[in-house]
Amino acid sequence: FWRETLCTVLPKILMAGFMCIQPFMTKTVVSLAGQGEVPSRTVGAMAGAAILMYLGIAVTTAIGEYFMSRQMVKVRAALLPAIYLKHFRLGGQSLKKTTAVTLASADADSIMNAVFYFHRILQNGVIVVSGIVVLGFLVGLAAVCVLVPTLLAIVVSIRIALSIRPAQKFWNSALDRRITTTSDTLGAIISVK
Repeated sequence: FWRETLCTVLPKILMAGFMCIQPFMTKTVVSLAGQGEVPSRTVGAMAGAAILMYLGIAVTTAIGEYFMSRQMVKVRAALLPAIYLKHFRLGGQSLKKTTAVTLASADADSIMNAVFYFHRILQNGVIVVSGIVVLGFLVGLAAVCVLVPTLLAIVVSIRIALSIRPAQKFWNSALDRRITTTSDTLGAIISVK
C-alpha cells in the first residue's frame, strides 16, 4: 500500500517543482519584455524552458493519476472478494439477516472514494506548501497571511465532514432497504414465471 502511495506522491512533488518555476519564469519574461531588445537566443531559451515546464507538469500529472488509479483498482480487487468470502462463510440463518452482499458495492465505492481523497489530500498538501514557499520568496513575510484562509478552510472542512457521518449511516440503511426490496421483487418475479 505504501509503495503505491509513494508512487503517487513523488510525481506530485515533481509537478509542484515545475509549478514553482512558473512565477519566476513569468517574472523573467516580464523583465525581458521591458528591456526592449532581447537577443534571439534568450527568446529561444525562454520558449524552450516554457515547453519543458508545461510538458513536465503534464507528464507528472499523468503519471500520478495513473498510479492513483492503479492503487484504487488494487484496493477494490482486494475488497470485493474479501466481502464475498465472508458472506459465503456465514451460516444459513445469519445469511438471511446480513447485508454483506447488498452493501458490498456501496461500501467498496465509499472506500474507493476515501482512497481517492486520501491521495488528493497528500498531493494538494505538497502543492500548497510549495506554493507558500514560492510566495514567500516573491513577497517575503506577507506570505504568512495565506495561512489564515488555508487553516480556516481545513477547520471548516473537518467540521462539515464530522456532520456528514450520521447522514451517511442513514443513507447506507436506506440503500440497504432499496437493494433488499429490489432483490425481493426480482426474486418474486422469477418465482411467478
